[in-house]
Amino acid sequence: MGQPVPTEKDGSAPFNTADEESTVILAAWAAIAIENARLYESVAARRDDLEQSRRRLEARNILTKLRLRDRLQVAVAAYEAGLVRSWRGPPQVNVASAPRCME
Repeated sequence: MGQPVPTEKDGSAPFNTADEESTVILAAWAAIAIENARLYESVAARRDDLEQSRRRLEARNILTKLRLRDRLQVAVAAYEAGLVRSWRGPPQVNVASAPRCME
């Protein structure tokens, strides 16, 4: 954006203080509009970044739930098959003889 240069005015009256004040106010409004546009772009970019982060966290949460479910199914199957005797601590399972739960 360039610098506004008033060169002609309707009618024959020269530019006065009121004209100058109007031009200054208009320039200030233009500066505010430009800054608002920059801020909007910045906020939009940040919103997009946060949305991508939310999606990644949601995917990790789903994977964690699936892993926990799978581990629980293996532990229950091992317990039911008599491969473990108690629920104290993580079960010590012979993986080679454990039944497959997720086929």
